[in-house]
Amino acid sequence: WSDDGSKVAFSSNRRNGKDFDLWLLDPRDPKKPHQLIYEANGQWIPLHWSATGEQLLVLHDVSETKKELFVLTLGQGLGARIDPQPGVDVAF
Repeated sequence: WSDDGSKVAFSSNRRNGKDFDLWLLDPRDPKKPHQLIYEANGQWIPLHWSATGEQLLVLHDVSETKKELFVLTLGQGLGARIDPQPGVDVAF
């Protein structure tokens, strides 16, 4: 949920049954179609909204021992990878 309660981000594999894309819905209007915000390959998980509700911290679950963090800006896509230790695989 975004801080103001106007957006819910979730992952779903409904597009092709294997890749977990990132979707957005408006909980105030549940009949409104869900909006695809990132068409992904693999497992992507929304973690936390920015205070403005325009950016979303997302996790790319590459493997059991490798995870990647990115910031997704609505309408612009993924930004740079957040890399706590460059060159080192990290699992969160």
